[in-house]
Amino acid sequence: MAGTITRGRVIRADLALWDGKTATYTRADASGGTVTGLAVGNEVDVLQTYGSGTARTRTSIKAAIDVIGTTAVALSFAPGTWTIDDDLTIGSNFACRIPAGAVFNVSSGKTLTFSGPVYAESSTFYSGSGTTTLSVDSIVGGKEWIARTAAEIAISVTPVNYAYEPGELLRQATNTTPGTTDMATGFQAAIDAASDIYAEIYARDEIGLSKPLLIRTTTQQSLGIIGNGRVSTILAPLAADIKVAAQNINCLFFNQNNNGHLRLEKIRCLDAAAFTGKFLYSLEGGGADASGQAAFSMVVSDCWFSFSSNNTGYFHGGFSNLLVISTVFEGTKAGCWILEGAGNADQQHIGVTMNSCYDSYILATADTLIKAVISISGLHAYQHLRGRLVEGKTFTECVFQDIIFEPDAANVGDTGVLKLTDSSNIIASNILMMSRSGVPRGAVCLEFINGATGSYSHIRSDAVTGVAFSGTGALDLSFSDCDFIGCDNAITFAGTLSGKIVLNRCRLNDMQAFGLIVLSGTHSWDLTMIDCEIMNAGLRATATDRNFDLNTSGKVRLIRCKIGQDNASAAADYYVRAVGSGILEIIDPIIVGTPPSAALFYTGSQVPTLDGVDSSMPGVPQFVPAVGGTATYTVQQGQWSLKGKTLTFNGRLTINAIGTGSATVVSGLPFTSHATIYGFGYASFFASIASTVTSLGLTVAPGGTSFTMRTLVAAATGTGTSSVFQNSADVMFGGSYPVP
Repeated sequence: MAGTITRGRVIRADLALWDGKTATYTRADASGGTVTGLAVGNEVDVLQTYGSGTARTRTSIKAAIDVIGTTAVALSFAPGTWTIDDDLTIGSNFACRIPAGAVFNVSSGKTLTFSGPVYAESSTFYSGSGTTTLSVDSIVGGKEWIARTAAEIAISVTPVNYAYEPGELLRQATNTTPGTTDMATGFQAAIDAASDIYAEIYARDEIGLSKPLLIRTTTQQSLGIIGNGRVSTILAPLAADIKVAAQNINCLFFNQNNNGHLRLEKIRCLDAAAFTGKFLYSLEGGGADASGQAAFSMVVSDCWFSFSSNNTGYFHGGFSNLLVISTVFEGTKAGCWILEGAGNADQQHIGVTMNSCYDSYILATADTLIKAVISISGLHAYQHLRGRLVEGKTFTECVFQDIIFEPDAANVGDTGVLKLTDSSNIIASNILMMSRSGVPRGAVCLEFINGATGSYSHIRSDAVTGVAFSGTGALDLSFSDCDFIGCDNAITFAGTLSGKIVLNRCRLNDMQAFGLIVLSGTHSWDLTMIDCEIMNAGLRATATDRNFDLNTSGKVRLIRCKIGQDNASAAADYYVRAVGSGILEIIDPIIVGTPPSAALFYTGSQVPTLDGVDSSMPGVPQFVPAVGGTATYTVQQGQWSLKGKTLTFNGRLTINAIGTGSATVVSGLPFTSHATIYGFGYASFFASIASTVTSLGLTVAPGGTSFTMRTLVAAATGTGTSSVFQNSADVMFGGSYPVP
């Protein structure tokens, strides 16, 4: 009977698919016999072979695994959602091929582990709130995915996104809402898993943190936390206080590694929660559990630290072998770097900016441990609100240079550049601390408490006090090419200090009050000033202000200094006041302007030793020759010049009426002569004298301030002391004598 035979297309169920266990398949042939051949396919179609073509379940996969056993086989998963409702491990003998559209949905609290390689066409091949683990490197979406590393396994961490390589923060946590999502656990996992030498953690976007991140002792050397740019990667605390009980320190990072080689690069910290903590804490033995460690070999590069002004500093603890470069600090409270405890040495701070900060760049007042070999080169602090840029105790072998400091219009006082206590061997240069017009001046540019040694050069400041010394101890300091202009007091002393200070080519000008003043205490320091200017004291219109107000038992030498006033508003009525018990030498001065209320440029109980001074200088009086007694005069003129130990003088004396005055002795020389050596002189003109002579000279006896006229008459074998002065006698004289 004839009929129509209808044949449909072959479907997958019609095929003798390979089950991964039996390689061959036997079927009946057309002649009633059998034929044996290879099963279809070189991969196991899990859905068709073990899931009846419909069951995309863990049970189907488990069935395949159980049947195949340890044979090396490739498993193929059909597109669709595969439900993993319990823990499942696919052994290392299985290579899994996952086409686009196939997705493993892992239930919460369950883990799907691929122990063998995965070849997935799409990076979204797994989902759900459970855990998916890759145990070997795989190819996903055409890219290599790095399997769970030994370090991740060791700390029981499973990446949440294998699309990111080890070292990528997003491998360990999903930043669902940047700045709001808590990334602390994932970030900690990334740090703990950074087990390789030169390990780097890459972060991006705004990263919220609910607790401090621990840089543990298990973390290997050279850990780097690297952002995507200091305006693109932001670390943000999610609360004002994020400390945990174990360490009880409110900070973003807590260092427990004593050999960490930490590197921070291209990151910013920012808070919207009025954070009251620090960025990194690394105090040796610090924390409630005493687990803190000083940071060793640390680099901070191209970062921007900008917490709100509720913070308590950025870096706190010990920092050895530190490099800070091209970094910005804003809103600092307490200090950008709070140095405390062991390990503060060998630091370089290069190209740093501070903006609107309240306190120090470096603060080191907590202890007296040595802070050694620290340099700052290129620190710009502007709109500074409070505090000294560097303040601390026991600094040594440090260099601070190329610093620009600008007080803010709303500064709350005590601003300045350096405040050093018990510090030695400091070099500071190229420092500018000037206020803009209308902005309150800084408080103190440089302050030294107790002993200090070092060299300071090319510093310019209009601070209320340029340089302040106080406390006890010995000084050994030099200043060169420094300008303290417009200060209240350029240099002040208090306490009980000894040692020596040298100023070369410095200018202490236009002071509201004093140029240099001893405010209080008993001092024995030596001071040498060479080629300096000390001009215009007393601009606040106080006559008792001075260019110098000295009180030391040491030796003060003013050499080739310009002293005086060329501003009519400078009210100091004496330029130099000295009441110490030491030696005051004024050598080759340039005296400018006559003191407003005095003939002398100096005053006080300590009479200076002058050298290179003459009576033509302002504030230097001429001497007044006189014969004593009741004599009256028509002319009394006396000029003098002192150079080295020789005083040269000349003058004119015209008697009106001799009365009881001396006929041979003239008194009034400006300085006492040498105790054992005579001086001598001459009379170039004389008239109406009391004796007839052929020549007229004079001698200055040792140890006095007078000279005796010496006469020579015709044919005499020596000079005599014939009467010279009488009514109307007129003598012009000159001479010289040694002084002590």
